[in-house]
Amino acid sequence: MGLGEDRDDAAQRLRAIEELRKTITSSPGWPIRRDFHALARTYRLFLGNDRELRAFLSTKADVQEVFELWDLKNTEGFEQFLDEVDRLLHNYVAAVCTVRDHTRNVWKAHMPSVVTVQAEYGERIDETFVTPQAQFVQRLRNYTLHERLPVARGHLSWNRESGHRSRVILDLEQLRRGKRWTGPARQYLDEASGDIDLLDLVDSYSNLVVDFNGWFGRAFLGAHLNAIEEVERLELQLRSMYPKF
Repeated sequence: MGLGEDRDDAAQRLRAIEELRKTITSSPGWPIRRDFHALARTYRLFLGNDRELRAFLSTKADVQEVFELWDLKNTEGFEQFLDEVDRLLHNYVAAVCTVRDHTRNVWKAHMPSVVTVQAEYGERIDETFVTPQAQFVQRLRNYTLHERLPVARGHLSWNRESGHRSRVILDLEQLRRGKRWTGPARQYLDEASGDIDLLDLVDSYSNLVVDFNGWFGRAFLGAHLNAIEEVERLELQLRSMYPKF
């Protein structure tokens, strides 16, 4: 085989590879998988902010930390603690709305055709994102970004069973004066019996999001499994063409 024939074969293979790449990127499963992977990154961002906030609040509730934090000589350290709560809460509520909106966008762009899956999606959305508590957490993002940082205060308590307990609470009366609460969020504030325990609030909301995301991943991938598997089959075929060079 001459040099010219080798060049012709190489050019032919390159054209075949380029055509296969076009087939892959124009296939129905390509944007579905691309957008799902992007959503997975958004979800990991939410988990990272959730993990940092919960870990910080939990650590500062440990017995040793409680005595150091509440030492009357440590007023500067206590203010630094509340500053860090503000920062982490700001990141958390931003991520709350980011994962909610990105999930909704991906669903709308690639809505499964199965009616029962569509119906369950609506039910899951109502259970996770439309309750008064969930609406409060989401609207807390608007309050934090557009009005003011929530007034977070430390609260130290003691009882015979659990001993000392250090908590961060959000000032209920200050929150009620906010102008950005919608009906369900306002309902949550109106029905609250006292200041809001931040760690309890974050635990409750984040657990709902994790449960919803688990369902969403299974339902979404299950509905689009054939299209995604076709993309992966074509990509496997594409990889098999490279060792020939």
